[in-house]
Amino acid sequence: MAVCGAPALRRLARATRTVMNITCADDEGARSTVIALAKEIGFEGVDAGHLDASPNIENLGLLVGQLAYGSGFGNRVTLRAYVAS
Repeated sequence: MAVCGAPALRRLARATRTVMNITCADDEGARSTVIALAKEIGFEGVDAGHLDASPNIENLGLLVGQLAYGSGFGNRVTLRAYVAS
């Protein structure tokens, strides 16, 4: 799931930032395939583990909707997670 609207995707592309695709599935091979495909089209593929993580990922879309329409940010909203190394 990529929690990012089309206008935000265009702005990210212009800023040369990578769009994140968060993937979860019980089948490790399926997760790997989706992540590889995401990387192939220029996204950053992120492995979120097993399918039981999906409700948390889906709720990110609700948060984006609330920020965009409930808080008045419109199509300028996107989310990004940073992993410290």
